[in-house]
Amino acid sequence: MTPTSRWTAFRIHPLTRFLASLKLAVVVIVGSILAMITGTIIESLYGREFAARVVYNSLPFWGILTLLFLNVLFAALVRLPYKKRLGGFYVIHLGILLILAGGTLTYTKGIDGTLELRPNQPTDRVTLADPVLYIGYQSRSAAATRHHLVDLPEVVWSVRKSRPVFAAGDYDVYLDHFLPYADAKETWVDTAPGTPPLHVYWLSLASDRFTEDVQIGNAPGYTAFATVGLLTLAVLPETDPQCLRALADPTIAYLFLYNDSCMALPDLPEAGLNQNGTAFHRE
Repeated sequence: MTPTSRWTAFRIHPLTRFLASLKLAVVVIVGSILAMITGTIIESLYGREFAARVVYNSLPFWGILTLLFLNVLFAALVRLPYKKRLGGFYVIHLGILLILAGGTLTYTKGIDGTLELRPNQPTDRVTLADPVLYIGYQSRSAAATRHHLVDLPEVVWSVRKSRPVFAAGDYDVYLDHFLPYADAKETWVDTAPGTPPLHVYWLSLASDRFTEDVQIGNAPGYTAFATVGLLTLAVLPETDPQCLRALADPTIAYLFLYNDSCMALPDLPEAGLNQNGTAFHRE
């Protein structure tokens, strides 16, 4: 069989004609449009990462893109050898193939993350979107705290399957139930009589050059102070009147916060303070 007859046999083969057909192109284009509409709606409701796992990184969506790639490729192949009147047709189809190939390369080899840029603070840290379990532990044979990262499965729905994920000396860690998109929930209850009240403040600081969101409080899980540039914010305990008097007393130079109380001092003692807390100095 001559090369010409082989090429003719390839062009008239039923599989080639099906992959290059206009009917397949219509089905694939309609399917991709419906998938993108679905992904856009899901992204607006639940965020980009959730939409990527449900739609854009799913096997059905990549199956549609694969059929689109084959349809465009075979539609161009069956029209070879090159004809001058089809120059625009070749250019358009070649561009579509390059876009699909670039998207595949980005998905398989690219890095999906966030680079946080703060005013006058250089950084080289990128926060990746990969789900990981961070484990910090202290071995009996070593005083230093060790750290370990475990890659979690990229799933959409919850997974309940007990399996070992990490083992090191004295510890065996099992993953029993994984909720990839669980919402954090806080429940506030009335405290017992006589206990200090708990407060949490959400502050948004803004100027012409920056915007910063700050959360401070004396509730569990929150810090009682935060520093933003030259500004220091602190939650002063209501039950200790020294804190309020210290703010109006010009002789007080230091205000030391620890636990849920504070200590007002005209100067720091030479022996230092044996409590773990935060000291504020009045300039």
